[in-house]
Amino acid sequence: STLIISGHGIIQCQDVDKYKDKCVKVEIKDGIEGISYYTFNQFNLLREIHFPNTLKYIGKCTFNDCRSLKSLVFPPLFSGLLFDSFEGCDSLKNITFPDTIGLYMGTFDRCHSIEKLSFNYLKSSGNCFFEQCVSLESIEIKDSTCPYRSADGVLYKEGYSAIYPLAKKNKYYVFPNNISNNPINNSSIFIYSTVTDFAKFLGWSTSLPKNSAM
Repeated sequence: STLIISGHGIIQCQDVDKYKDKCVKVEIKDGIEGISYYTFNQFNLLREIHFPNTLKYIGKCTFNDCRSLKSLVFPPLFSGLLFDSFEGCDSLKNITFPDTIGLYMGTFDRCHSIEKLSFNYLKSSGNCFFEQCVSLESIEIKDSTCPYRSADGVLYKEGYSAIYPLAKKNKYYVFPNNISNNPINNSSIFIYSTVTDFAKFLGWSTSLPKNSAM
């Protein structure tokens, strides 16, 4: 069934919770400015959602474990996407971001179907992004002032080692000039504690050539 939401202000859990087990599509009309924490959490049948142009932010864990959700298109002026907003959306593959958007650490963790991400900047004090995004091949960050950068689809932090997409097809990566020529360190390997564990998971060799990383 389709849930149509109109009005002004912020959508809360109590506004929609009774539709959790039967909602397949959500249409949010102009006038809504925010979606509160956990509002659509575990809406497992939800496949499609239309955001209004007036939407400004989505709260923490708002769409966690919406396992049937396939695509997202954010409105042009949207910029407020908080921690873990879409964690565990297994079927999510296609995402269209506006130029203004920044992603927090954990926003799309456990989204197993995402292959490519292109967005403005990353916000975090850590190095663990996109955990268990096993299909992710390419990451593009557009803001050149952000401490996190991308080159040839690989995410890295300025002056540090690469934070490599799990599904990158090439087995080795040559660092650009503005990143240190060291193999990836432990803190940059998603949920893996050592380079060896990470390599074994991917079926790669554990011996890296000089000036390269996985």
